[in-house]
Amino acid sequence: MKVLILDGNRNASLAAARSLTSRGFSVTCASESLFSKALFSKACNRRFIYTSPRISIRMFLEDILREIEHTKYDAILPMTESTIWPISMAHGRFENKTMVLLPPHNILKKALDKEETVRIAAETGLPIPDTWRLGAGEDPASLAKRVSYPAVVKPKQSENILGDRVVEGGRPVYADSEKELLTAFSKFHRNHVTPIVQEFIPGKGFGIFTCFHLGEPLAWFAHERLRDVHPTGSGSALRRSCKAPDDLKNYADALLRAFKWQGVAMVEFRKDASTGIVKIMEVNGRFWNSLPLAIASGVDFPYLLLSSFMGFKVKALKNYGENVICRWFLGDVSHLGRVMLGRPKGFTGDFPDRRQTILSFLRDCMKPNMHYDVWSLKDPLPFFVEIFEAALRSLFKR
Repeated sequence: MKVLILDGNRNASLAAARSLTSRGFSVTCASESLFSKALFSKACNRRFIYTSPRISIRMFLEDILREIEHTKYDAILPMTESTIWPISMAHGRFENKTMVLLPPHNILKKALDKEETVRIAAETGLPIPDTWRLGAGEDPASLAKRVSYPAVVKPKQSENILGDRVVEGGRPVYADSEKELLTAFSKFHRNHVTPIVQEFIPGKGFGIFTCFHLGEPLAWFAHERLRDVHPTGSGSALRRSCKAPDDLKNYADALLRAFKWQGVAMVEFRKDASTGIVKIMEVNGRFWNSLPLAIASGVDFPYLLLSSFMGFKVKALKNYGENVICRWFLGDVSHLGRVMLGRPKGFTGDFPDRRQTILSFLRDCMKPNMHYDVWSLKDPLPFFVEIFEAALRSLFKR
């Protein structure tokens, strides 16, 4: 069977390619850039470059459809929202050509909308953060007076469609006053992004990962974040597998059933450090950057997803390895650099100590049983390509 994996610059794409190739599938890795780690992996049987959907959605779709007609793939797997949105919206053009490993567009659209997720979670009786949005005819100044501070201003969607392009929604902005909130709103609106406002929850983030098939979960997985790429909160650079807490698993199960979900998903939570209360933050209806840890722990989500869509016999997975540690080295370097720069303006949560961060970073470099997202002795080239690409990107920014 032939599988086309997009977004070859992502850790999850590389992990999926390695996973499926090890199970006998023929994998093509594709990306918008030549310097993408997955394209240089031994796991890739074929490689190609497509037009970035950030440049033109029309040209991106034409490139993908041309490749599918040329090579006759059994399945296509978009890995990030920048490729998921265009392919999901144009789902009809892929019918009778290949299997698109995504849930129906109307379901996906709701799950990728943070405001819609909070609304459905609230209707389902699940705990959510206090959330404010602009009412009909309301201006941001009026909204700013209703908000409790500190607050977080974030885009409704991580990626947005603007004409013929996909544009980033942007990272969350922390606001400690009406003035800071209005500045954040102005920034998002300049970029044609609709923001929402949520209470700031000081504490730890948690993720529950799953793959649903015919309304039932095939597997559950959880990890503890040890270090985030952004110290203020983001995807993890270092994390450890752990047992999925029953309460979080039940919340995630109820929410995804309310969505009528099909496929992989991550439900993100945040636990208030002072009260111990856990609240649902959002759903990521796609593979996550820390996917290599799940695979290293024995939960092969790419194979589960492909099997569920292709009609293979799959048994629900009950157990996996706990206390497995996996590190994204480049993300950890980024974490270290951000800690050295100090606490960002407006951020009131806990922030790592510089000295302790340096010591932890060096200590983890010495651990012999550490798993890595990208580095592999059997497949080393993607690691060096990632370092080169990061250096090149940094040079162009300067």
